[in-house]
This record gives sequence, structure tokens and C-alpha cells, in this order.
Amino acid sequence: MAITINGTLTLDESLGLQTGGVAVGDEDNDDNDVSLTDLQTNAADLYTRLFDAGGLALDATFATDNGVAKSAADFISVDDAVTSLGFVDGSGGGLPVYGGSDPGVASGLTAVDGGAISLFADSSLGDQLVLGVDEDGDIVFAIYMDPATDLSTARVWMVQFEAISNPDPADADDPVDLSGVLGVAAGSSTEFNFNGLHSGNNLFAMVADEATGADDGLIVIGKNGADITTSQGGGPTTIGVNSQMFDPGEGAYFTFVADPNLNFTAPDLSPTEADAAGNIQYAGGTVEGDSAFIEISQLQSKKAASLTITLYNIDGAPQGSAFVSAAGINAANTDPHVTDVRVYDANGDLATGVTWSIDSAGVATVTGFKAGYTIEFDGSEDFDQVLIQGVTGKFDVGGFGFAEGSPTVDQFFEFTAQATDGDGDTALACWEVGIDGTGIYDDDAVTGIQDGQPSDCVLDTTLTTLSASQLFVV
Repeated sequence: MAITINGTLTLDESLGLQTGGVAVGDEDNDDNDVSLTDLQTNAADLYTRLFDAGGLALDATFATDNGVAKSAADFISVDDAVTSLGFVDGSGGGLPVYGGSDPGVASGLTAVDGGAISLFADSSLGDQLVLGVDEDGDIVFAIYMDPATDLSTARVWMVQFEAISNPDPADADDPVDLSGVLGVAAGSSTEFNFNGLHSGNNLFAMVADEATGADDGLIVIGKNGADITTSQGGGPTTIGVNSQMFDPGEGAYFTFVADPNLNFTAPDLSPTEADAAGNIQYAGGTVEGDSAFIEISQLQSKKAASLTITLYNIDGAPQGSAFVSAAGINAANTDPHVTDVRVYDANGDLATGVTWSIDSAGVATVTGFKAGYTIEFDGSEDFDQVLIQGVTGKFDVGGFGFAEGSPTVDQFFEFTAQATDGDGDTALACWEVGIDGTGIYDDDAVTGIQDGQPSDCVLDTTLTTLSASQLFVV
């Protein structure tokens, strides 16, 4: 895919909105300033995060007097379908989270009062919001990405809270920028089907993703030496184990690889070649991601179908028979667990009547899915191999895919409980709950957690009086 930045986005620090189009002295008067009211109306999530008491509670004076910058709706454009879009550092890495233990990314900019400015991702809006923080810990500016629903384009807003030093103080229109320091990254999903495979029972199946120029591949082998059964059956080719279906106790490993040997991928993979372990060949190593999905094609049982999902990150890039031996064995210091499951029906809507659970080993069990359903799941860390195993009922698999999605930011909640007894005595308790995020936010710390009760924990005399029978702790 290609990500294109269309033009420039400039916020002028001068008082008022520098948009008249007529130069005034050294000021070109040709910038992207809009009023703070425009931000409040058209980017309410950002406005709330920056200025509300429950958010960052920043001072709006600078932005009110000087305006904010608003780009065109297609300031960022992407020429392919993506699953995530956000800011990264100049090397493509994730930005540290504001308020966490990791230092920010040096921006090369300096605040007039506060010193060098470092860049952080916001703890609430994630990599959509970049915060520039000076050495005093003050937020100097914020840059927000506001993408379209389909992530094909995005608008960008810039908000400033205090002055930034310019290289030439004598030039009223001397700019500074974040070139080479701040970038944009997109994530995409890769889906594999099995339509090019022949029908039959074999040691393995290997397919390539034609949409990526065959750069990505998927290898499927049975658990404990079981055959992989491919069946066309008058429709799309499906995968089963030892038969057309996954029976209870049967399982298959699905492994993501790069640059598979096209001589041994569908449609060129012959039945004879698919029985020889030495033909399991790929040149680019395994491909790791933190999210994947499986598509259920058919069910063949009156009993509700269920399956388990187990994640692995295998060691190195084993080939041939070594690949078979490595299945289901994690590399040192890796142990990915399933952390979340989402099930979609044949129309792409969240399915009802489906249940799932995750045990202490990080293995997910999903029950009640139907033909045409898609089961999507996330890992606690990157994985390159998935074991799908039947538990009840019978089903086959029509597609598999993986995605590198945006990490989930830390979640922070404050709670207050107040009770009044029959003679008017009132008691108040406050507490905080933090949920550690994923990816770059998985740092065993949650921004916002304080020592003791929250500072705004005060008695609210307007609360309804509660009897003992109305109080619950869950």
C-alpha cells in the first residue's frame, strides 16, 4: 500500500487566524488556522480529551487566542484497504505512552518556557493523538488524526498550548516542523482461501496470497501427524482433518510465512508433493501478528459445534521435516495467549448465541458458531502459528487470515459509592480501576492511577439515599 500526505498543515502562533490571504509584513497570512469552536464542533472527541476535567484538563487560552490548525479531509490518503491507521515515530515504531515510564521521542523542537519537547501517544486516544511534552512535563501541543470510517483518508488537527522557539527570532513567519520525527503507519489484513488446492488427503497444504504478490503464505499441517483433507464439494475448497471435517479431538496448525516456494503452493502443489515434508519451503521466515481470524464454511452435526484456539510463536524458520517437528512448540521466552474473541455472522454482524471463554493457559473455547461465521481473536503477544481443534460437533474451515492491528490503550475508571442510613449518617468511598493495554501499552502500568482515593472524591449531597438492601459490590 502507499500512504500519501497531501500538501502541508501549518498552525500559526500569531494572535488571531492567519487566513486572510494577504501578506502582512513578514507574515504570509496563508495558514490553516481555524477557531477553537470549529474543533469543538467537528472533533468533539479531541476537544473533550484535551479540555474537559475528566480528560487532560488543559488550558484553552492559547488555542482560543491563536486558533488551531485543520487540514483537508484527505490530508492523509491510503491507496489500499487497511485495518488500522495511526501515528508512529520516524522509524515506524510505536510512540511511548504519555504518563508511562518510557521516555518520549525527541522532537527536535523546544518550548519557549520549558525546554526540549518529546513526543508521546495519548493514553486514551492512542496513536491517533500525539502529545508534545516539554522538560517541565507540560503539554505544549497536540496533533490528532481523524480518519474516515473506511480508513482511506484522514484529517489532521493541531492544537497548541504554549509558544515554541523558532530558529530565527527575527522572522515572524519562521517555521519549525517534525520531518523525520513523526510518521504515519497503516496496518492491513491478509486472507487466505484454499480454492487452488486439489481434493485429497495429504501431509500439508500451502497457499500464497496473490493480493500481496505471493509475499505471504499459509502452511497447514495436521496435529499428531493427521492428514489435511481438502475438499471442493461443488463450492469453495475447504480444509478438514482426516476427513472433510474437524471431528472432536482433531486439530490442524495454521502457520503464517513469508515468500513461500511457489512450486509447492496451490495451484502448483501436486498430491505427491503435498505428501513430502521436504517441500515445506519458504524464504522469508515466519510472519508474526497479534490478531487473526478463521472462517467456518460448513457444519455437519446436529450437536452445537465448538472449537479451541491455541497460539504459538515457533522458534526460527524451520523447513521441511523440521517444520513438522516444531509445530506447537514456542520459542524461548514466548507464550502468546488468546486475550479476546469476536464472532461475526454471515452478514458481518456480531453474532448472537455464541459463547467463548479463555482458560488459565490462554486457550480459547468458542461454542455455538454456524456455517458462514468468522471467528476473530487477539493474542497477548505476537504469534505466527494457530492450532484449531474440534471439541464438539463437526465443521470445516474455508478461510484463514491475520492482521496487525493497533494496540489497545490503557483503560482507567473512577468509581464513587455513597450511602446514608436511617438516621442520616453518610459514608463515602472512592476507588480506581486500571486495565493495562496491549502492544506498546502493555507495560504493567496504567496512566492515571493515584495513591489513595481520587482527588475529586467529595460528598455529593444530591445522591439518592440507599438502604442496605440496595448496595451491591460486584
